[in-house]
Amino acid sequence: MVKGIIRRLDELGRVVIPREYRRMYGITPGDPMEMYALDNSDIVVRKVDVSTQLEATAAPAVKAMSDSVGKTVMLSDMKEFLTGSGVGKAQLIRKPVPDGIVSALKDRKTLCTTTANDNADVVLEGSGFDYFALVPIVYGEEVRGGLYLLSREPVQNSEVMILQTVGNIISESLPKV
Repeated sequence: MVKGIIRRLDELGRVVIPREYRRMYGITPGDPMEMYALDNSDIVVRKVDVSTQLEATAAPAVKAMSDSVGKTVMLSDMKEFLTGSGVGKAQLIRKPVPDGIVSALKDRKTLCTTTANDNADVVLEGSGFDYFALVPIVYGEEVRGGLYLLSREPVQNSEVMILQTVGNIISESLPKV
Protein backbone atom coordinates (compact mmCIF):
# COMPACT_ATOMS: atom_id res chain seq x y z
CA MET A 1 0.00 0.00 0.00
CA VAL A 2 1.19 3.52 -0.81
CA LYS A 3 2.10 5.60 2.21
CA GLY A 4 0.21 8.88 2.52
CA ILE A 5 1.61 12.39 2.58
CA ILE A 6 0.60 14.55 5.51
CA ARG A 7 -0.38 18.19 4.94
CA ARG A 8 -1.68 20.76 7.41
CA LEU A 9 -4.98 22.56 7.01
CA ASP A 10 -4.43 26.32 6.68
CA GLU A 11 -6.51 28.99 8.42
CA LEU A 12 -8.90 29.18 5.46
CA GLY A 13 -9.54 25.41 5.53
CA ARG A 14 -7.38 24.60 2.49
CA VAL A 15 -5.11 21.63 1.95
CA VAL A 16 -2.59 21.56 -0.90
CA ILE A 17 -2.60 18.40 -3.03
CA PRO A 18 1.06 17.34 -3.16
CA ARG A 19 2.90 17.93 -6.45
CA GLU A 20 3.69 14.23 -6.74
CA TYR A 21 -0.02 13.36 -6.75
CA ARG A 22 -0.90 16.18 -9.14
CA ARG A 23 1.70 14.91 -11.62
CA MET A 24 0.78 11.25 -11.12
CA TYR A 25 -2.92 11.83 -11.76
CA GLY A 26 -2.74 14.71 -14.26
CA ILE A 27 -4.38 17.24 -11.96
CA THR A 28 -3.96 20.80 -13.21
CA PRO A 29 -5.20 24.18 -11.94
CA GLY A 30 -8.89 24.60 -12.71
CA ASP A 31 -9.67 20.87 -12.77
CA PRO A 32 -12.93 20.07 -10.99
CA MET A 33 -12.41 18.09 -7.79
CA GLU A 34 -15.11 16.19 -5.91
CA MET A 35 -15.05 15.82 -2.13
CA TYR A 36 -17.21 13.55 -0.03
CA ALA A 37 -17.16 12.08 3.45
CA LEU A 38 -17.40 8.40 4.25
CA ASP A 39 -19.25 6.93 7.23
CA ASN A 40 -15.92 6.23 8.97
CA SER A 41 -15.11 10.02 8.89
CA ASP A 42 -12.59 9.71 6.04
CA ILE A 43 -12.76 12.52 3.49
CA VAL A 44 -12.15 11.55 -0.14
CA VAL A 45 -10.95 14.04 -2.76
CA ARG A 46 -10.94 12.93 -6.39
CA LYS A 47 -10.57 14.49 -9.79
CA VAL A 48 -13.88 14.59 -11.66
CA ASP A 49 -13.72 12.85 -15.03
CA VAL A 50 -15.54 15.50 -17.05
CA SER A 51 -15.27 13.49 -20.28
CA THR A 52 -17.17 10.55 -18.79
CA GLN A 53 -19.88 12.88 -17.48
CA LEU A 54 -20.06 14.65 -20.84
CA GLU A 55 -20.38 11.39 -22.77
CA ALA A 56 -23.01 9.91 -20.45
CA THR A 57 -25.09 13.09 -20.43
CA ALA A 58 -24.92 13.77 -24.16
CA ALA A 59 -25.22 10.28 -25.69
CA PRO A 60 -29.05 10.23 -25.85
CA ALA A 61 -29.18 13.71 -27.41
CA VAL A 62 -26.48 12.77 -29.95
CA LYS A 63 -28.49 9.72 -31.05
CA ALA A 64 -31.78 11.64 -31.13
CA MET A 65 -30.31 14.39 -33.30
CA SER A 66 -28.67 11.92 -35.68
CA ASP A 67 -31.97 10.02 -36.03
CA SER A 68 -33.86 13.29 -36.57
CA VAL A 69 -31.64 14.83 -39.26
CA GLY A 70 -30.46 11.56 -40.81
CA LYS A 71 -26.79 12.52 -40.58
CA THR A 72 -23.83 11.60 -38.42
CA VAL A 73 -23.51 13.47 -35.13
CA MET A 74 -20.35 13.28 -33.01
CA LEU A 75 -19.35 14.47 -29.54
CA SER A 76 -15.83 15.27 -28.36
CA ASP A 77 -14.04 16.54 -25.32
CA MET A 78 -11.07 18.85 -25.98
CA LYS A 79 -8.80 15.92 -26.85
CA GLU A 80 -10.72 13.19 -28.70
CA PHE A 81 -14.04 12.16 -30.17
CA LEU A 82 -15.98 10.38 -27.41
CA THR A 83 -19.13 9.04 -29.03
CA GLY A 84 -21.38 9.47 -32.01
CA SER A 85 -24.35 8.22 -33.95
CA GLY A 86 -24.77 7.60 -37.65
CA VAL A 87 -22.78 6.23 -40.57
CA GLY A 88 -19.00 6.50 -40.22
CA LYS A 89 -18.92 7.25 -36.50
CA ALA A 90 -16.54 4.34 -35.79
CA GLN A 91 -13.82 5.98 -37.92
CA LEU A 92 -13.66 8.95 -35.52
CA ILE A 93 -14.38 7.57 -32.02
CA ARG A 94 -11.25 7.88 -29.82
CA LYS A 95 -9.40 9.75 -32.58
CA PRO A 96 -7.77 13.11 -31.65
CA VAL A 97 -9.62 16.36 -32.29
CA PRO A 98 -7.59 18.44 -34.81
CA ASP A 99 -5.84 21.54 -33.39
CA GLY A 100 -7.86 23.94 -35.53
CA ILE A 101 -11.09 22.56 -34.13
CA VAL A 102 -9.76 22.79 -30.56
CA SER A 103 -8.90 26.46 -31.22
CA ALA A 104 -12.39 27.15 -32.56
CA LEU A 105 -13.94 25.43 -29.53
CA LYS A 106 -11.77 27.42 -27.10
CA ASP A 107 -12.89 30.62 -28.87
CA ARG A 108 -16.50 29.44 -28.42
CA LYS A 109 -17.08 29.57 -32.17
CA THR A 110 -19.83 27.84 -34.07
CA LEU A 111 -18.42 26.69 -37.40
CA CYS A 112 -20.02 25.48 -40.59
CA THR A 113 -17.36 24.57 -43.11
CA THR A 114 -15.91 21.95 -45.42
CA THR A 115 -13.57 19.37 -43.94
CA ALA A 116 -10.96 20.60 -46.42
CA ASN A 117 -10.73 24.08 -44.84
CA ASP A 118 -6.95 24.09 -44.40
CA ASN A 119 -6.76 27.83 -43.64
CA ALA A 120 -7.88 27.31 -40.05
CA ASP A 121 -6.47 23.77 -39.68
CA VAL A 122 -10.06 22.62 -39.36
CA VAL A 123 -9.78 19.26 -41.04
CA LEU A 124 -11.33 15.85 -40.53
CA GLU A 125 -9.05 13.96 -42.91
CA GLY A 126 -9.98 10.39 -43.66
CA SER A 127 -13.42 10.75 -42.10
CA GLY A 128 -15.28 10.31 -45.39
CA PHE A 129 -17.23 13.53 -44.83
CA ASP A 130 -16.94 16.64 -46.99
CA TYR A 131 -18.81 19.07 -44.72
CA PHE A 132 -19.34 19.60 -41.03
CA ALA A 133 -20.68 22.03 -38.47
CA LEU A 134 -19.62 22.27 -34.86
CA VAL A 135 -20.73 24.01 -31.68
CA PRO A 136 -18.88 24.19 -28.35
CA ILE A 137 -20.19 22.40 -25.26
CA VAL A 138 -19.78 24.62 -22.20
CA TYR A 139 -19.45 22.95 -18.79
CA GLY A 140 -19.67 25.41 -15.92
CA GLU A 141 -17.64 28.35 -17.20
CA GLU A 142 -15.32 26.34 -19.44
CA VAL A 143 -15.60 24.85 -22.90
CA ARG A 144 -15.31 21.09 -22.38
CA GLY A 145 -15.97 19.74 -25.85
CA GLY A 146 -17.87 20.01 -29.09
CA LEU A 147 -20.94 18.70 -30.88
CA TYR A 148 -20.53 18.02 -34.61
CA LEU A 149 -22.82 17.39 -37.56
CA LEU A 150 -20.98 15.54 -40.34
CA SER A 151 -22.25 15.32 -43.89
CA ARG A 152 -21.36 14.46 -47.47
CA GLU A 153 -23.38 17.46 -48.66
CA PRO A 154 -23.38 21.08 -47.43
CA VAL A 155 -24.84 21.56 -43.95
CA GLN A 156 -28.03 23.63 -44.04
CA ASN A 157 -28.64 26.66 -41.79
CA SER A 158 -31.61 24.87 -40.23
CA GLU A 159 -29.31 21.97 -39.28
CA VAL A 160 -26.82 24.36 -37.68
CA MET A 161 -29.68 25.85 -35.64
CA ILE A 162 -30.68 22.36 -34.48
CA LEU A 163 -27.04 21.61 -33.63
CA GLN A 164 -26.83 24.81 -31.57
CA THR A 165 -30.06 23.96 -29.75
CA VAL A 166 -28.93 20.42 -28.92
CA GLY A 167 -25.51 21.76 -27.87
CA ASN A 168 -27.19 24.23 -25.50
CA ILE A 169 -29.40 21.48 -24.05
CA ILE A 170 -26.34 19.30 -23.42
CA SER A 171 -24.48 22.23 -21.85
CA GLU A 172 -27.41 22.98 -19.54
CA SER A 173 -27.82 19.31 -18.61
CA LEU A 174 -24.25 18.88 -17.36
CA PRO A 175 -23.67 19.19 -13.63
CA LYS A 176 -22.10 22.53 -12.75
CA VAL A 177 -18.65 22.53 -11.19
